[in-house]
Amino acid sequence: MKDRLIQTVAILAIFLAIAGAVVLSLRQAPEPEMTVEEALELGGGKFSQDFLISVALGDIPGWSTFIMRGHNPSQTSASGFIDLCESGVDIAYLTTAEQLTVGSTDDDDKTADTGAITLLLTGLDSEFSEISETVTLNGVTGVTTSKSYLRVNSMVVRTAGSSNTNEGNITASSTGGTQHEIDANEGVSQCATYTVPLGKRALLYQVELNADRSAGGTAPNIEFHGLARPGGADFAFLQLFDKRMDTSLVTELDVILPFPTLMTEKTDIRIESDTDQNSTETRVRIYLLVGPK
Repeated sequence: MKDRLIQTVAILAIFLAIAGAVVLSLRQAPEPEMTVEEALELGGGKFSQDFLISVALGDIPGWSTFIMRGHNPSQTSASGFIDLCESGVDIAYLTTAEQLTVGSTDDDDKTADTGAITLLLTGLDSEFSEISETVTLNGVTGVTTSKSYLRVNSMVVRTAGSSNTNEGNITASSTGGTQHEIDANEGVSQCATYTVPLGKRALLYQVELNADRSAGGTAPNIEFHGLARPGGADFAFLQLFDKRMDTSLVTELDVILPFPTLMTEKTDIRIESDTDQNSTETRVRIYLLVGPK
């Protein structure tokens, strides 16, 4: 009787140990990434507000938000359609990944000084996989990135001196020209270009356009183009939207999308503008949901 009781207790202990291990492994297992289709099913055919908030909070595995910011402080009528970037010129899309040179127009943007000290540079490598690095600035002296980039998607100032921001215009440049720029006192690059990383899909969710005169003169008429090319440099850019703005009547415009526009991996997205007047200031915000392929 005693031996049988000991045997029963031992079997029960083994069972409890196995059950505990199973529960622990379930708790430690990463949550599976939710696909676009599953997210839409959860929201009854559209993205619910709860889903969007959960993505913004980082609670949905594999999903994130991204804001494409574009700003041209003074576009001219002679420029024609150009990328909506603070550099005021089209982005030079690279065909091979390169190390970039990052520098400022103000020598106070460096360690132990009053301006920006470090920034986070995020982009894509030669395979379109997402990469990033922290760059320590050295004022007007260019700093070479440790990684090679095929695309740059954003630059954000992370640490700064007593001014709490960048005091000069900070550029990341390749042999082909400027890739991204942070204008003085902005803290974040504002170039309306983005490339969807390998293994991801992006949904263009909302577009906000803004324009006005940056100096005296006639109220400008502006045309905005939203463009995308799936698959990268070997494909043509296709039009996502075409909007016109008469700034004598309105200076802000929202692009109404009946449903989110799906962008596959390696898709280059760009927003460009044209104006009929000099000294035209243009801005754009593009809101993206980025999720698993």
